[in-house]
Amino acid sequence: MTSTLTAGLSGGFIALATLLGLLAWRDVRKDLAGRLMAGLCLSLAALELTTGPVGDALPSWLWTPLRLTGGFNVALLWLFFLAVLRDGFRIRRLEQVGFVLFSIGPLARTFDWDRAGGADILETLISVAPFLAIAHVMWVAASERGGDLVQGRQSARIWVVVILSAAALASVASESLADPDAAALVRLALSSLPGLAVVSVWLTAIEPGRLRFDPATAADHPATPSGVDPRDQALLAGLVSAMDAGLYREPGLTLERVAKVLRTPTHRLRAVINQGLGHRNFAAFLNGYRLAHAKAALADPKRGRETVLAIAYESGFAALQTFNRVFKEVEGDTPTGYREKRLRESAQNPISLPNS
Repeated sequence: MTSTLTAGLSGGFIALATLLGLLAWRDVRKDLAGRLMAGLCLSLAALELTTGPVGDALPSWLWTPLRLTGGFNVALLWLFFLAVLRDGFRIRRLEQVGFVLFSIGPLARTFDWDRAGGADILETLISVAPFLAIAHVMWVAASERGGDLVQGRQSARIWVVVILSAAALASVASESLADPDAAALVRLALSSLPGLAVVSVWLTAIEPGRLRFDPATAADHPATPSGVDPRDQALLAGLVSAMDAGLYREPGLTLERVAKVLRTPTHRLRAVINQGLGHRNFAAFLNGYRLAHAKAALADPKRGRETVLAIAYESGFAALQTFNRVFKEVEGDTPTGYREKRLRESAQNPISLPNS
């Protein structure tokens, strides 16, 4: 009875994962998150094909490629959630290293290898790696929730933590069972299938903006030039006025602090910044003001002798390293390089003095 139920759940998981992967590729492959989701779903389907009840019946020429494809599931899951939770996410050198590290373990288990001479340590690292990936995603989901201005994504962060916690617990529980069928039943029934079912409902009739949590167009909501509710126009004007007056220069400024200054609930302020000014993250909104101030100071010949550190602090940044990183990400150049170019341009266009 258990083996029959396990085979049924395994087959349902493979079919659902494959379908979701194909739908994601068809509808949202233009987005990085969509491509990662397609790869993740197909990798999970391949993994279940080789490790589930069907695995023994697969021909050897098909088993190895499917097993290799399934070995990337943890790395793809890690990248997919980062792409969904972070705006402007790109796969850079750090992400490439993480992808390799989270893929080595599953791929190593595809083949027999000598476990002598310190291999026990490697085996432990291989077993721990998936939980490190899940823990990092959960940390990102929880720690960056306060600055997330997209209401749907902010709520989804809680579900990310809940679903991944349940998946990790189910994995630990299944590995503690001696009966392979019972272990597969626990893994499939408690984590894999419920997780895919939730994603299936969420992505029904996948729309290109779904993975970015873009709101659907609602005809019953009054439209305004700024996109904000007409009742919040005064709040939007007050926010812009406060920021223009220099509120952004306050060290450690948070969304809650701005809401307190404006005497408004945090959720209303979050909606105003998102819908009225088009920002999806409070840090990006705040850094826009800080960078504008810093760029003006760096380009001012009268302030050419001031240190970059002083200008960074004056603009509201708490550390030079943070200032340099944010500046380089936005401008594509370092603060020092930006200053040198602007001062050189000023020197090439000197102010004409009146004839005496």
